[in-house]
Amino acid sequence: MSLKKLNVGESDQFTVKARNRNNESNIELIKGAKYSIQVDPKGQTWVDGNGIIRNEVTAKGYSKAYLRPFAFLKRYKGANWFALIGAIKDVKSSRFYIGEERPTYTAKANGELICYANDAWARYGNNSGELEVRITRLS
Repeated sequence: MSLKKLNVGESDQFTVKARNRNNESNIELIKGAKYSIQVDPKGQTWVDGNGIIRNEVTAKGYSKAYLRPFAFLKRYKGANWFALIGAIKDVKSSRFYIGEERPTYTAKANGELICYANDAWARYGNNSGELEVRITRLS
């Protein structure tokens, strides 16, 4: 399947599931192009954990004192647990924070946009929910 390339001013939408370690968007980012990426504003939440420890949060993620000793396990250290993170598929060090909105992101390389909830690699099995994400090419 070929990836969709957005023209300037064009938008598209895709789903990011909390349980998936990587959610493919089917959208190709173009190196040097600027994009706006945001969670569709419907008050969307997703859930980290189940049972006694369960945190329902927005794409901004969350921080709890009891999780500080485990911060080294987060896939993206510079963001809260369960924050929405973006990356360019197969491009090392391309991760970036989106949260509820990334007003401007300049693509560092050509490649498919992938997104995920910022969690420990081995802890995706207890996640649930999904977010609708909209991307718009600005330039």
